[in-house]
Amino acid sequence: MSVKLDIRLRAGVEADKKIIRDTWIKSYRASQPEGVAEDLYHNGMLARIDRLLERSRVRVACDPVIPARIFGYVVYEPAVAGESLLTIHYCYTKYEFRRCGVASALFAAAGGERARTTLCSHVTARFEPLARKADLVHDESRLK
Repeated sequence: MSVKLDIRLRAGVEADKKIIRDTWIKSYRASQPEGVAEDLYHNGMLARIDRLLERSRVRVACDPVIPARIFGYVVYEPAVAGESLLTIHYCYTKYEFRRCGVASALFAAAGGERARTTLCSHVTARFEPLARKADLVHDESRLK
């Protein structure tokens, strides 16, 4: 059963980076092949995430009364002038807020409904249904 949640969308701030790094590293790990040493995975992903956060925008879904209470976030690169190509690097919703419209609201806030083509650089099993619904194209070349 899905329940609509009262959500405030805001720009990501410096204080959000720790939760973004931690949740991205942990949740994406489950979608990766086994056999990669934990320290290699962690250090490599941390460097990748920091590089993407430097050049990307972040939208956070949070409690309207307590903005530090984060429900989820999206890390994305908007379309540049004259092109309608959006890149979603990662979209995450805390477990207890899934099926409440958080990911859909974040996707819309990133411009996913306006983009002609939306690429995603990271896909997990949990994100696949939204990716199919929104006709996203998986393209890891956007990581460079």
